[in-house]
This record gives sequence, structure tokens and C-alpha cells, in this order.
Amino acid sequence: MYWISLLLVFLGACAPLNQSKSEAGNWLSVLSHATDLQNVTKLENFRYGSFLRQVLDVYVPKKPARGILVFGYGGGFRDGNKDEYGFAGEAFASLGFVTVIYDYRLNPDFTFPTYLEDAALVVRWAVDYSRRFGVNPKNLVVAGHSAGAYLTAMLATDKRYLERVGLKPSDIKLALCLSGGYDFYDASRQEHSGFLSDDLRDVFGNPSTYPQTQPIRFIDGDEPAFLIVHGAQDQILPVVQARSFVKKLQDAHEPVKYLEYENLDHAQTITTVAQPLRFLSSVYADLKTELEKHF
Repeated sequence: MYWISLLLVFLGACAPLNQSKSEAGNWLSVLSHATDLQNVTKLENFRYGSFLRQVLDVYVPKKPARGILVFGYGGGFRDGNKDEYGFAGEAFASLGFVTVIYDYRLNPDFTFPTYLEDAALVVRWAVDYSRRFGVNPKNLVVAGHSAGAYLTAMLATDKRYLERVGLKPSDIKLALCLSGGYDFYDASRQEHSGFLSDDLRDVFGNPSTYPQTQPIRFIDGDEPAFLIVHGAQDQILPVVQARSFVKKLQDAHEPVKYLEYENLDHAQTITTVAQPLRFLSSVYADLKTELEKHF
């Protein structure tokens, strides 16, 4: 029964088109509870702001760390909880990084650009506290899956958000994006006000700011290195927009590595980095190889 449950996680735990958000969260919690944290110390509920959801956890490897990694989870900017992502905390900590997993303010109570403002505050927190964990703040990875990958890409391309907290995109050594959204708005598209779905339209608020929501529009040759991961079977954020983002980075002569997985969908790029499911794809092993090239 244990393995059946985990395989069900692999087969679509995060997919909002097939399951309710509560069901997805339950499966992610199952996966996190099945993850062994014996080589990681988990420190919980640090505050990075005064709002209820401005809180984060830190996963510290018991071996010396090579860097600090800030991870933002998905959920369409409407759902998600750091407690569901213990498996991701263990995965990145086992790769040698002090790993920060944060909650951020969500729609409908908040709208764009609140999510980005919170992500920038967490990066500021990670830089400020990195030396307390024995890590050089210059060895900074900003990472995420789905909505979290979008936040990562925006921080790495639109300098306004990090500048507000006294940082800049070049302070990021590597931007790691899994199944993210980079180019999902087109003003000429009649459906969904130009977005891929009504849900995406609604979380981005004021129509006058729609063009300012796309990471691909901010590439100007001053970005950090990117590592972009996407599944070819992604039905939530189509692979074609990840490819266009990669090409734009390449055209700007930015350092970018792109890993595309023919048989993986939107959720599986993150669920298969989990300790119990690593045998189902090469994503974890590939991340290990690529991260070792940078750190």
C-alpha cells in the first residue's frame, strides 16, 4: 500500500486539472512523510515579515553545505503550504544546500506583484542569514517549481523586485526553474484576456500590468545563470513557452542549461526528486550533475 500511494503521487499529485487542491496537498504530505530526514536538520517557522504567511523553514544538511537555496513551491498563486514540501527540502539539502522553503501571500486575498515582493524578501533573508549556517551568501541558488519557478524567473530578469530589498539579479549565482511559466500572456489572444487560463488572468490583477508579468520580456543580458527543467507532457504550462524563454536567453548570450524530459508532466519534475521516487526519473541525478558544475 505504501508503494501504491507513492506511485499515485508520481502519477499526478500536483495536477490541478485532475485533482482538487486539497487532494494534491494531501498527496504531497504523504510524500513528505515518506521522506527520511535523518541526514538533515529541519528548523521551522522563521518569520521574514509581519503577515501571517510570511514564514519559512530551513533544511540544513548535516555535512558542510556548498551554498544556500531558496525554493518556492507551486499552487497557481492560490494554494500551497511549506509543510507539504519536506521532500523537496530533503532533496536539495542532500545535494549540499541549506534549503529555505517559504510560504507567501496568496490570491484572492492578495494579487500581483505581492507574490514577487514576498519572494524577494525571502532572498534577502537568505543572504542575511547564510553565514549563520556556514554558507557564503554569494553561493545563492533561487529555485522553484511551477508558480515558484515563475517567481524565480521574474526575480532573475526583472531587477525591480530585488532592488527594493537592496539586491540585484547578479547576486543570484543560479536560477533553477522547474516546470515554470515564462511566456504565457499574449495581448492578441482573445481567450482568457490573453492568458492561458482564467485562473492565471485572475491572479495577475490589474489589466494595465499584464505585459509586466512575463519573465521573457525582461531579458536584457544581465541575468544570472539559468538551469531550466520542463516536462514535454506538461498540460499546465506548455513546454513551448519554456523553449521560447530558453531561446531568448541564448540569443542574449546568457548562460543557460535546458533539460527537457519527454515522458514527464507538470508535477513529475518535482515529485521525482523526492527520496522515495528518484528511481522513476533522472531529474535528481541530473540536478546533482549540473549543480556540481556551478558549486
